[in-house]
Amino acid sequence: MIFAATALEGHVAIITGGGTGIGKGIALEMARAGAKIVIASRSVEHLEPTAQEVRATGAPCLVVQTDVRDREQCERLVQRAVQEFGRVDTLVNNAAGNFRINAEDLTPNGWNTVINIDLNGTFWCSRAAFPVMKAQGKGNIINILAFTDSGGAGTVHAAAAKGGIWTMTMTLAAEWGKYGIRLNAITPGGVPTLGTQRNLRLALHPGDPDDLGGDEAIAKAERGQNPILLEPGEYETVLEEYAVFDLLEYLGYLGFSGLAVQEGRSFMKLGQKIVGENISIWDDGYDPSGLPLPFDFEGVPKYRVDLIKAGVANAVVYDSYTATREGKSSTGHALPAPNTQGPFPLNMFMQPGNSTKEEMVKSTKRGILVTRFWYTRPVDDLKVIVTGTTRDGTFLIEDGEVKQPVRNLRFTTSYLDALSNTLAIGKATKLESSGFGASRVPAIKVAKFNFTGVTQY
Repeated sequence: MIFAATALEGHVAIITGGGTGIGKGIALEMARAGAKIVIASRSVEHLEPTAQEVRATGAPCLVVQTDVRDREQCERLVQRAVQEFGRVDTLVNNAAGNFRINAEDLTPNGWNTVINIDLNGTFWCSRAAFPVMKAQGKGNIINILAFTDSGGAGTVHAAAAKGGIWTMTMTLAAEWGKYGIRLNAITPGGVPTLGTQRNLRLALHPGDPDDLGGDEAIAKAERGQNPILLEPGEYETVLEEYAVFDLLEYLGYLGFSGLAVQEGRSFMKLGQKIVGENISIWDDGYDPSGLPLPFDFEGVPKYRVDLIKAGVANAVVYDSYTATREGKSSTGHALPAPNTQGPFPLNMFMQPGNSTKEEMVKSTKRGILVTRFWYTRPVDDLKVIVTGTTRDGTFLIEDGEVKQPVRNLRFTTSYLDALSNTLAIGKATKLESSGFGASRVPAIKVAKFNFTGVTQY
């Protein structure tokens, strides 16, 4: 945390939906900065464990079971906070409900539930806090928009609610600013809480803790202490999903564009085998297991494009300019203008296999487990030769077991060669995002990966 432990000393904050996910994270960080915390939720079983964590920081924490759809319960929430702490400085409207569903399948009850929790709940809590903040002469109301405020396939109810919250925020800011009350709306993006995992399937690991995604990083950091020096060379290598995501990003950047093919700088020799037969990659802006984006930045509907089918270069993506040059129709992959890159696949998927990462490790006599690549740069576009280093956990595998951490390794290798020598593909996938889009990828095991040097860390 970058703030002083006394930055919010004496400050009283109410966080709705404060028992889990984003709300829990906000409550803990504000507590560490010295605030007195009030957390509210319909599900009281989520509140007390979080309250115990808040109190462990030394901050007081009041638990109030509240259904934000009920105006009277919202008023009671604020009254309880004032009775306990004497004031309310900040209200964080974080409580929300969402589930993925096509608009034509949405029932009246489903629509009303999300609108009542997200939109109406935000208003009722804000209005309940208003007289207290007006009497104080100051106050802060923070509305959480998540990432659905701009719309997206399968989220019409949540998008309508979040869009309403955005305009509500601006309206109340104009009305209540004269009383010293500030209103802000925050769009934190996709955060891998349990709710997000359920709704968007960002991870497929049963039992993942609702910790904002930190447990894996902590475990890797602890296991990665005191790394040994490992000689460079070619090794059997298990690449976790984060590293495989880099492979797809470079394939998209260097060669899946119609412009790259037209300019003769793409590895995509259409109709020819370019990687192993067990590799299939496609782009689909409508697949709800990704981050759906149904239109491109020219307003053209996106079409599914099977880029590589069973190892064969099958198709590339087009915007209106590159499509017109070939007498074709746009596939709906334009980037914001102006740009020199041309069209780009923003919603890629790689076909999963039937292996687990544990099985990949167990089948390795001597090799390396790589969590992530870092500072990768292209060396040869046509061969997709990329140079970079490993990061966030690199480990030696011996006799089917992860033995010990090794210093991060430099590499210069062809991503096409890696995909041509893929021995196993994970059956689970993860969604990794970058820039405007995201790719859903499995882990893979490759027969050889060329590591050329060792870093000092």
